[in-house]
Amino acid sequence: MAIYHVLYNPKATAGNGYANAQGAQKHLPDDTFIFHDITVINYPDFLGNLAPEERILVCGGDGTLSRFVNDTIDIPFENAVYYYACGTGNDFIHDLDKSAKSEPVCVNDYIKNLPICYVNGKKYRFVNNVGLGIEGYACAVAEQLRKKEKKANYAMIAAKGLLYAYSPISAKITIDGTEYHYKHTWLASSMNGRFFGGGLMCAPDQNRLNKEKTISFVLANTRSRLSLIPVFLGVFKGTHVKYKKIVHVFTCHNVSVQFEKPTSLQIDGEVLFNVKEYRIETASPSVE
Repeated sequence: MAIYHVLYNPKATAGNGYANAQGAQKHLPDDTFIFHDITVINYPDFLGNLAPEERILVCGGDGTLSRFVNDTIDIPFENAVYYYACGTGNDFIHDLDKSAKSEPVCVNDYIKNLPICYVNGKKYRFVNNVGLGIEGYACAVAEQLRKKEKKANYAMIAAKGLLYAYSPISAKITIDGTEYHYKHTWLASSMNGRFFGGGLMCAPDQNRLNKEKTISFVLANTRSRLSLIPVFLGVFKGTHVKYKKIVHVFTCHNVSVQFEKPTSLQIDGEVLFNVKEYRIETASPSVE
């Protein structure tokens, strides 16, 4: 019988974070569960008091998992970390070819040596992706709707942005030391996994456990809104990358993105407003 320390956000999924986390027990009926509210937890004390054989179980969506890896970024611990996907954003678990509310999975290999995003003088480790452009715009609108207790459909918001609500921006992109300039930039996303936006396959060839520890940087630029329609439809299955005049995919270690004017940026679903630039660094391939 194992002991699981369950980490959950009570405010998640419209206040149902605790109830959703309890669903993990049906997969592990013979084990002991101890619940902890991540909004008040003191991680140095919590992790320092765990016995080596005790396990951590993060319950929630992509945002909860991202919050855990960032809140523990400089705290060493050796315990096994499991993840039970039960939030509104489940791109990480989809990238593992699993579904929400499936059996908890050990994620130690997936959350170590994560790429880092530097923005506004702070650093964030990210699990899935970081993005400026229409992606950040859609996440910002979705967050505003959720604050008003309204349903938010990322794909629908992005579609409206594509058709009329979002205006593309000129950008300077530096990829592993090489500088590029793009006008009419719609998307500038650094992908650690394949998915973003609730199941959209932005980087179909990205492998988050690749030995080179590279990310996929996906950029879309075009003057024509109409030309983006097949691209947008293709992102549901990852076929958008065939439109090579519009969609550019770089396999790389380091990325710097500078937009000509402030826009919204999202990091694993968390929105930062009025951002003009961000920088990505990946772990060295020699790091094990």
